[in-house]
Amino acid sequence: MNNSARVIVTLKCSLSCKNCANNNKELIKSAREITSPQELEGYDDIVITGGEPLSVPHIVEDIVNHLHSPDRTIYLYTSGFSEKGALIYHKLDGITLTIHKEVIMPIWRSVLTAWESTIEEEKLEDVNNRLFIDSRLMNKLTFKPGVWDEVKLIRMLNPELCSIPENEDFFIFKENGNVFNCS
Repeated sequence: MNNSARVIVTLKCSLSCKNCANNNKELIKSAREITSPQELEGYDDIVITGGEPLSVPHIVEDIVNHLHSPDRTIYLYTSGFSEKGALIYHKLDGITLTIHKEVIMPIWRSVLTAWESTIEEEKLEDVNNRLFIDSRLMNKLTFKPGVWDEVKLIRMLNPELCSIPENEDFFIFKENGNVFNCS
């Protein structure tokens, strides 16, 4: 068992990005299925991801509320925003907001503004806030540099090239026997 767990809480996402790692069927098949947050208790680091994890905020909230402790770090990887996400922000050790080219411009501007407002309002200095921007959007995005601990331009990879870091165990969350999916 590694110290870090990456858990997909849903495959549901409204973006349909062609370079999404979830399009790598072999990668998704390699994930171990879990049905409760308790199955992640032995891990020091938890990475919550999706699809879009904030499309199932009740699952994210359950995982964060159950696993939040001073001895564990919890990160949320998202390209969206929800009020419930903002409500649990103070229990996170970090968010990674990724802005994809496939997101319609007014939507990602509102997502970015919403997270920046939440970060500024909470004033939590021990939370690591990272902004990853699809390099194809380099000259189209304005952000508040003082809000983000790290801003990085990223090149979207072919999903077949995506892999899970060696130091992480990979899970997919099933609620009531179902993975939350687009279909």
